[in-house]
Amino acid sequence: MELEYTLTEEDILNFNIYHSDNSPTTKKNILIGRTIVPIILIAFIFLLGFPNDKNFFIGISIIYLPILSIWLIFYPKYIRYSIKKNVKALLAEDLNTGMIGYQKLIITETEFIQITEFSNTQRFKEFITKIEESSEYIYLYLSSITTLIIPKSVLWNNKINKENLYKLLDNKKLTKSNMP
Repeated sequence: MELEYTLTEEDILNFNIYHSDNSPTTKKNILIGRTIVPIILIAFIFLLGFPNDKNFFIGISIIYLPILSIWLIFYPKYIRYSIKKNVKALLAEDLNTGMIGYQKLIITETEFIQITEFSNTQRFKEFITKIEESSEYIYLYLSSITTLIIPKSVLWNNKINKENLYKLLDNKKLTKSNMP
């Protein structure tokens, strides 16, 4: 099976957002970030307001409670923004030749070959540790941070049945998420 396509910066950004949304480590870090800051601010309110004046405590609470609410609501959005900003900066460094642009993926019974404008990489299918699927992409993970991104539009445009692709890849740890 041969797949030819072009990856864009948007495709790389979408993968990084998808990965962070589905990574147990990132989920744990977001949970910690969402709870630690409010706990520290609430402790600070109590330290400033107790056992002194109740009016001061109420005044400080009026200031900090909206800040805490905003933090709880917008922290995940800030993380997404931060990821996009960092990935764009890394891609702009121009050290990622072959990530963006022409891609050709040849999958046989025993191996897969990834061809870009700058490289030709041959691997055995056993290097694929898991396959994940979002609404727009299929991700072939080679490690926890390295992935081959296949836009589903490539499958549709070439009239390739994704089940045949999975069968060829031996259904390695297929995980579907964010499916409509």
